[in-house]
Amino acid sequence: SVLQRLVDRQETLRLRAPFSGVILSLDRKVGEEVRAFDPVGVLADPSRVQAEATVLEADRLKVTPGQQPRVVLDPFPSVEHVGTVLSVSDKPTLWQGQRAYNVLIGFASNETIPRTIRIGLDATLVTRPNSRALLIPARAITSDGVRKYVDVLDGGRTRRVEITTGSTSGLEVEVVTGLSVGQTIVLP
Repeated sequence: SVLQRLVDRQETLRLRAPFSGVILSLDRKVGEEVRAFDPVGVLADPSRVQAEATVLEADRLKVTPGQQPRVVLDPFPSVEHVGTVLSVSDKPTLWQGQRAYNVLIGFASNETIPRTIRIGLDATLVTRPNSRALLIPARAITSDGVRKYVDVLDGGRTRRVEITTGSTSGLEVEVVTGLSVGQTIVLP
């Protein structure tokens, strides 16, 4: 009965991750005390590829959540991957002596990011629009905090249209979906 109680206790103390994955590192050793919210290690879900980029303060306004930047990994400079900016930190950090912001970028499941990419790899976040992109003034875009919109002139009336943005220069923004060439937008 003592053995069964110990086995039962051991089962209640077992740590379980909320998803399956690959253990990248362990910060604790067997027998060490662990308290609530203490890091135990790093578990990665290889089915969800995300990258964290560092954007300098001067370029901060060029990157916004929902934007679909092109990401170039240094070992593969001729291949561009399309990502989605999931979040941009509100508070700056110090990076190489300059103020910078962390940007979390997610990739679609159909993006073929090489599994051999190591942690800490350098990448370039392409913020300039491609040459065939549909560009609109940044000031034409309004947001409800989740989605982005522009007002379009349609038959003498103005209607609100949801858009998906891509790269930005700060003054102009690439429109990925929601608008087409020839439509007239109304500036606020």
